[in-house]
Amino acid sequence: MRSLNNLLVGPVARLPVRVQTKLLIAFLAIVALLIALGAIGLYELSAVNQRTEDLIRSERKIAAYRQVQHDTTSQLYSISSALLVSDERTLDSALRQLNQFGYDLERLQFVAKDEIKLLGKVREEYDRFITVVTRVVELIRGGHVEEAREAQLKEARPLANRLERLTNELVNKAEADVVAGIEASGEAYRTSQMIVVAFVLGAIALALILGRTISWSLIGPIREIDARLAEIASGDFTQRVKVGNRDELGALAAHVNQTSEQLGELYRQLEAASEHKSAFLASMSHELRTPLNAIIGYSEMLHETAQDEGQEEFLPDLAKIRDAGRHLLGLINDILDLSKIEAGKMDLYLEEVDLAGLVEEVRSIVEPLAAANANRLEIVCPGTLGTLYTDRTKLKQSLLNLLSNAGKFTHEGRIKLEVSPAAGEISFIVSDTGIGMTEEQQSRLFQAFSQADASTTRQYGGTGLGLAITKHFCEMLGGRIAVESTPEQGSTFTITLPDRGHAVVAAAMIPEGAEHAALVMVVDDDSNARDLLAATVRREGHRVIEATDGEAALALAREWHPDIVTLDVLMPRMDGWAVLTALKSDPELAAIPVVIVTVLEDRGIAVSLGAAEFLTKPVDRARLAAAIRQHVYGSGVVLVVDDEDESRGLARRHLDRLGWEVAEADDGASALRWLSQNPRPAMILLDLVMPGMNGFAFLEEMAKHAEWREIPIVILTAMPLGVAERELLAGRTREVIAKGADDLAQVLRRILVRLPKAAEVAAAG
Repeated sequence: MRSLNNLLVGPVARLPVRVQTKLLIAFLAIVALLIALGAIGLYELSAVNQRTEDLIRSERKIAAYRQVQHDTTSQLYSISSALLVSDERTLDSALRQLNQFGYDLERLQFVAKDEIKLLGKVREEYDRFITVVTRVVELIRGGHVEEAREAQLKEARPLANRLERLTNELVNKAEADVVAGIEASGEAYRTSQMIVVAFVLGAIALALILGRTISWSLIGPIREIDARLAEIASGDFTQRVKVGNRDELGALAAHVNQTSEQLGELYRQLEAASEHKSAFLASMSHELRTPLNAIIGYSEMLHETAQDEGQEEFLPDLAKIRDAGRHLLGLINDILDLSKIEAGKMDLYLEEVDLAGLVEEVRSIVEPLAAANANRLEIVCPGTLGTLYTDRTKLKQSLLNLLSNAGKFTHEGRIKLEVSPAAGEISFIVSDTGIGMTEEQQSRLFQAFSQADASTTRQYGGTGLGLAITKHFCEMLGGRIAVESTPEQGSTFTITLPDRGHAVVAAAMIPEGAEHAALVMVVDDDSNARDLLAATVRREGHRVIEATDGEAALALAREWHPDIVTLDVLMPRMDGWAVLTALKSDPELAAIPVVIVTVLEDRGIAVSLGAAEFLTKPVDRARLAAAIRQHVYGSGVVLVVDDEDESRGLARRHLDRLGWEVAEADDGASALRWLSQNPRPAMILLDLVMPGMNGFAFLEEMAKHAEWREIPIVILTAMPLGVAERELLAGRTREVIAKGADDLAQVLRRILVRLPKAAEVAAAG
């Protein structure tokens, strides 16, 4: 197999021609084989037909010979009858048969031209037989019956016998020819069959070799490139694609190698930056925790000393110092956890967790916290729960965060933890009878460093990191967190986790709105940021789908093929750079423009990875809307060709709103002048009925200029079009809009939303 590849596939791959040319050559070779096979088949069919005609001629010869034999016998019978009954009727019948005998002999000479010598003898004997028979008839008419009988016996009968022997000889020869012809035909059929079968097998083998050679010259490099891309996706930038093709695949392999080198350099830079960040965090953790541990430790020692010595007046202040130190230590730990989550460095340690034991541990920690505000703690945990395959520490921390929040915001009320198993999932429901929240407050709940409102921080304290970390932990564990709350009636938080470690499935919205509207995918793990972006996008009249992490974004992109993507960078597990790289590496998704929306200042990285735009948070809504308009609807000049001022003005207003420049012409001639004096427009809106040069004549003139043939043309007319007119426009124009009958704004949006991508494809081709 390897030697076959070296002999055939390698040389074909190295041919310096396009893939399309190679396929065309292979196709023409197969067509040539089919033509040759058809020619051989026609040749063999003509040979079979010739042999059939030869057999038919032989059969005709035999029939003619048999007829001569029959005529000879009949003539002798007639003469015998005439000798017995000497009347004119019998004699006339004998003469008529004699004439018929002559006709059959002439026919014999016509069908048996190849038997010239034998036919000569037959003709000679026939002439003698005619002479004798004629003389016998004359003798009978003259009354010389005895003399006629003697002539008949001594002369006519021997001649008839010789004629019969000659015709028998002819028949035997013809029959021998028939037998030989049949045998030759059978042999020729077998030979033809072998030739055709051999040629068919050879043609099939050659076609298979050609197909395999061409296909492997394409499949081999594609597999190499695919394997290399998989290695790049896994983070290995050291390997290179080795493709010997000198066609598009060779160029693609070179681009992949170049991209791999660039990504490797970027990855090294990112690793260095990550190492610097990790070193900084480790250093800050050490530098901050060291004095905090001393503060907390000495405050506890002083508190114990004051208690022992009865110095009660110092106890409240020492307790405040101790609690403040613990609070600050918890804040530092939360910041470090959040930094790890955002950097994708937070690891999962999955194990079988005894849920009943975990809940009991949580109870022992939370009960003192609940008692501090005179709250009643309730635990509902079925004894048959068993185990859950998850990260014990992260689940425990999440439950403690929710229960400590419930205790903080509830006074003299009830705090409840309920564990509820369901099909394939387990829910942890934490409810309280505390202060509750409004819907607007809930929208900011899971943002880092955010609480329901400013008064909450002043009255209850806290940084708002606990719920943000809890949300990240739930998503890392393949689950989700939800909240329901009513002001002054309490809140309910529900953590739902799969009963086995499944991949995270992010929530997504089914796009709503008119089908002509552009589809924008908003990717951000922060629900509030995502809601804000989605609201801005919808306000612009676009449809929206949302993804909460990178994996969900890629899945939704493959399913929906959005017109544009807004992408956050700092996301758990798969950050925005990885998502952008995956999008641009997928041929089906690479053309989708991506707008990076982040708190970072890494415009250079975004541009190098293929981002269409880079915006920093907090996002300027006007800039975001302008970026979406530019990359979804494109930009440039649309030439409006219409003799009506009102129609041109209406088109201009709609195009201005979509960010397009407009040039105007009042007939086809002025439009041609504009085209010859200006760069080609992105699109032409053309009326058909105009004075001077109408739309049809304008299209004819445009077709004469190769540089104008690729300009998209949309017909905007009030003219009713018949079948002939539509056939004339087919292939020359993109769409026909009826004035007054169609919503021009919607139609323009629908056309322009695909125009930038179509222009990219045309430029690439």
